[in-house]
Amino acid sequence: MSCFQKLLILDLDETLIFSTEIPLEYPECFKVPNYYVYLRPNFKYFIEYCFDNFEVAVWTASSRDYADEIIDRIFPDRHKLVFLWSNDRCTLKFHWQTGDYEFIKDLKKVKKRGYPLEKILFVDDRPENLIRQYSNLNSS
Repeated sequence: MSCFQKLLILDLDETLIFSTEIPLEYPECFKVPNYYVYLRPNFKYFIEYCFDNFEVAVWTASSRDYADEIIDRIFPDRHKLVFLWSNDRCTLKFHWQTGDYEFIKDLKKVKKRGYPLEKILFVDDRPENLIRQYSNLNSS
């Protein structure tokens, strides 16, 4: 970990990609089992900027198999990622209003790896995923 660079953690679905079981009106970028996958506009330029200016990681609430398959397709230099975490690294939290359990991403787990919270920026489309550290969130 660099003591100068910030860690940028990116969510996968609805942030870097859009995946759907039903194809859209234009061609998908690629397919994985049961899904048509579309990269966000200007993905390549965005990722280049991210790697030039931050340490980069990906944390998704999706399964590890799904995450691995997507990351292998969109990051040819996967080794540059600080980490790829999936739902097995999320925290299960009870939502009292719906009565359901949901995955949240607790940055204390990243902090334990030596990253101070003030050096972590998280981009996620679901603010509730970072309910414990809203100040680190930049909603996509």
